[in-house]
Amino acid sequence: MQAENDILFIDDGSEPSFGRSVLARPGVFSLSASAPPLPLADMPVRPRCVLLHVAGEARAQWLRELLRHKWPIACAWPDTTIADGAPDDDLRWLEQLAAATSKRHLPACVLGAWRVLPALASLKELISGGCLGELYLLSWAWGKAAVPSRRQQWLADDVLSWLAAGTTACSGLNIPRGSDRPGVDSIFERSLASLGTGEALCRIVGSAGQAVARLRLPVGAGCVESVLGARRRRQEFAAVNGLDLELTLLWRFASRELKNWPALAMLNDDGR
Repeated sequence: MQAENDILFIDDGSEPSFGRSVLARPGVFSLSASAPPLPLADMPVRPRCVLLHVAGEARAQWLRELLRHKWPIACAWPDTTIADGAPDDDLRWLEQLAAATSKRHLPACVLGAWRVLPALASLKELISGGCLGELYLLSWAWGKAAVPSRRQQWLADDVLSWLAAGTTACSGLNIPRGSDRPGVDSIFERSLASLGTGEALCRIVGSAGQAVARLRLPVGAGCVESVLGARRRRQEFAAVNGLDLELTLLWRFASRELKNWPALAMLNDDGR
């Protein structure tokens, strides 16, 4: 009989605190990334999900084996900083994994993404509720002297795709201007002028209003300012452990054996 969750955790040990947080959760059993992939065929149970925390060529080897077994996959991709000395990751593995899991109809996601940050989730609620009307533009702006890494740019693009899901909006559309749209750029321009190092802006402009999330990544501390007609609102958000929130969601979805994992950065969902 299967345990409640039966999540297989394959870890390279590079971030001990992350490993401890995973192993403290119910229904998880683990393998060291240094172990050969062959024992997977001898697993006593079929895992409901595999959480893979492995980088580089070792990750590619494990993914090939996991895809052969057709198990749902969550790839942990925690934040790394310039201070760590780690080069930008080659993002081709994400494209390859998305294609492979889509072909096999397997759920797959990246953990360490930004969709779960409360400030960005509030933007999603504004869009889903129709508060902003028809969307004209979604975009990011970065703080002083900040050049996003390839990883950060991928995560930012993932957020925009998720926010725009079900709409015709895209990045880079021209915004209608005129007397019927007073102050359309006021929040963004004011926020951009005072944007500090390590901060970023996620901006949405629609036919009925606009909203800007100003936050410090990856912890998400900041605020969301919105203008909906004559109504103005500002909401503050505290820093959160986004990765821990993602793990909680993953455990919930795995226990129910769902194929779609809302709010997680899925690689092949149609609700992005």
